[in-house]
Amino acid sequence: MFKNSLTISDLLDRARKVQGLDSDRKLSKALGYHGPHVAKMRNQDALPSPEKMLLLADMIDMDHMEALTWLNLWEAKKRQEPAVAGIWEQALKAMDKASKKAAMWGILLAFILAPPVDAKEHGVNKSQQVSAKVYIMR
Repeated sequence: MFKNSLTISDLLDRARKVQGLDSDRKLSKALGYHGPHVAKMRNQDALPSPEKMLLLADMIDMDHMEALTWLNLWEAKKRQEPAVAGIWEQALKAMDKASKKAAMWGILLAFILAPPVDAKEHGVNKSQQVSAKVYIMR
């Protein structure tokens, strides 16, 4: 989900929590680094490689495309390329909008495809039944 303020530290914190790691040193090892690379990322002295970003995404169950888009955004900001950063931000917003639409359609399909419920089986008489209509708007 798009949050304009997401940082690499946010992802590192989430990975430590999800993986049950009590230190950046252990997270660094879990990511396959030798040395204090996680600390460098926290200090904004380094960013993960695309391969390490995918590993980090897997640790926190983040979509790979979203993870790499965040990485590209952070790299563009680090290189002080606002036009490029703006494009990556637009991509993240588009992904967020698309995921919200997909969730809405999933919920709608669940209601449409759900088997009908026999009100009598649940002790509801005809006068207590509620009628509902679903309208699809574009």
